[in-house]
Amino acid sequence: MKRTTKRIATAASVVAILLGISLLLAGQWRTPPNIPPSVRDAVVEPQQGGQERSIDWDVLPRNVVAWVYVPGTSIDYPVVEGSAADPGFYLFHDVEGNYSAWGTPYIANGCSDGLESYLVMIYGHHMSDGTMFADLAKFSDRAFAEGHGEIVLYTPSRTIHLVPKLVNVVNANDRGVLLAFDDQDELTAYMGRESEESEVVLGEIPDNSRVYAFVTCSYETSNSRTVVYAVEEVQ
Repeated sequence: MKRTTKRIATAASVVAILLGISLLLAGQWRTPPNIPPSVRDAVVEPQQGGQERSIDWDVLPRNVVAWVYVPGTSIDYPVVEGSAADPGFYLFHDVEGNYSAWGTPYIANGCSDGLESYLVMIYGHHMSDGTMFADLAKFSDRAFAEGHGEIVLYTPSRTIHLVPKLVNVVNANDRGVLLAFDDQDELTAYMGRESEESEVVLGEIPDNSRVYAFVTCSYETSNSRTVVYAVEEVQ
């Protein structure tokens, strides 16, 4: 009887392991619990080859202003815009305003013109379960960055295909990311300084480009941030 019970337990363990592997491969464990099904279902996958996925904006909360997707990673999330009254709100709240340790990727409050700012900074948590912007920290490895050369930013008006250009790891205890610029020349000068400091340089940032900065925590120091600068792909 004990041998039979042991065999049953062993078989159950094997099934559980196999199920776990299948779920992992399917990405089921890469979706944080703070993304409601109604929000996840807003992503409309293409029905035919050659077509692009799209976002059904009508089913999303009004505070969702974009959707970020990095092929080949777990980054595939709605983006909200921070509030001046409570700029850190989405660090610990989901898109519906409920408390969540995962938070929600958001446009930093310092980007006064939102998606139309000279530099658009989008921040997301680096979660230990590999979700949210955890994969963004891997861009500090040149091989990884070169193998993930596209960031797609969906907005209600259009789909923006971005190309990563710079990856800079900064110690937030020493300085932050500059967000306010008076004009394009000031942004160009700033990006020149960032290029000189960056761990990975994948290409130059063209003049007069709007720059998108994707930011997450990383652990080179106790308060490091990995910043991936990207610009729109020129067709």
